[in-house]
Amino acid sequence: MSFGTLTYNDENQLTLRVTASTYYELKKALQGADFRRLQLSDWCCDNTDAADAFWTMLTLGRTVSPPGKLPTTVKGLKLHHIPDWIYDITDDFQLGNIYYPELLGPAPVNLVLFHVPAIIPHVMGALPNHTRNSEEARDINSWRVAPDEEL
Repeated sequence: MSFGTLTYNDENQLTLRVTASTYYELKKALQGADFRRLQLSDWCCDNTDAADAFWTMLTLGRTVSPPGKLPTTVKGLKLHHIPDWIYDITDDFQLGNIYYPELLGPAPVNLVLFHVPAIIPHVMGALPNHTRNSEEARDINSWRVAPDEEL
């Protein structure tokens, strides 16, 4: 969820400014409804049903101060009801576990777990897509690849 206030900048363009107070109000409302924060904007409420979770989401527009701010600034609000956490495949999906036991491409050294087979690449080629060019990124010792792979 993204929240903020609409203002005009120096070029007379309408911009959205995010405000911490809205996040604080949202946090208070969700914690008051027994939700806990999983990460960033992901919240979870165990031992509830879909109707109660849905009602909590609907009432946020009135409980987040000032009333009406949330419905006018929200960019996305999604509700997922998972009746059993058996669908949580996080551990199996993470590198080094069932579905991804090996590296599929170059990875930063600090993201490769000790039990995953990996080596320092022999040659530094182009940086992987979406990697910001920096001295550290160009340092061959900052990367690991699978033993049978090169950058």
